[in-house]
Amino acid sequence: MRNQTTSSLHFQRKISEFCDLRIAPLVSKRTLDNIKPYLASLIIYRKYPPMRTGRMDWQSISDACGLEEEMTAMLKKNLQCGLEAIKRWIDKERSKGDDRPTPATVTKKPVNTSRVSTTRPKSSSPTRQTPASASTKAKTGMAPKPVEEFLKPLFDWTDDPAEFQQALIYHMRRHGDTYWHLHRAVADENGTFDRTTLLSWTRGIKVPRSLDSLDTLSKIEHRYRLPSGYSRGNCPINLGRLQGMT
Repeated sequence: MRNQTTSSLHFQRKISEFCDLRIAPLVSKRTLDNIKPYLASLIIYRKYPPMRTGRMDWQSISDACGLEEEMTAMLKKNLQCGLEAIKRWIDKERSKGDDRPTPATVTKKPVNTSRVSTTRPKSSSPTRQTPASASTKAKTGMAPKPVEEFLKPLFDWTDDPAEFQQALIYHMRRHGDTYWHLHRAVADENGTFDRTTLLSWTRGIKVPRSLDSLDTLSKIEHRYRLPSGYSRGNCPINLGRLQGMT
């Protein structure tokens, strides 16, 4: 996790107070506890809220927060105020040069008007764009945050949900992890574990029932520094059936 600045910590407190004032009256405590870490993670990683066709991508935001119910119009309206404030804060921080790479400066050389030959010289033209500058020009938007082996918890482990879905969501919130970024961290190189499977776990639609799922659970436990087998204790898996599989 990146080192947090005084500005980042101060703004996280302001957003938390905003949630208590504007979001808490509209949602349950569980939903509020899902939204707060998500907003905090945007601030920590200087990450803009997801957009689609120039507007907030509410489906992606809902998925990232692990919300089970559709957002109401009033919740979207109030939440957008907080998201817009986060965007302005990120722009302000970047204007200070916090995360902005120094742009390459191109100096144009004066054209020699005395040359009468129309034949292009073999040497490189001063105005020719080098591969490095072309690469810099082609890069737009933010690069995804790097995958870290371990994440520092945002708050202490004080709850121990009995059900697999609630336990998974709880520890994702503790670490400011979205299902999209968690999938990047635990998916194997062959890509056999689909992102939608992890999303279905957070929504309670499915539970792990295969050997590949058990392997993924072990990786999640390792990432969050949970005791080995913790997730299986919260999940109704038929271990006898799985041990007989090849």
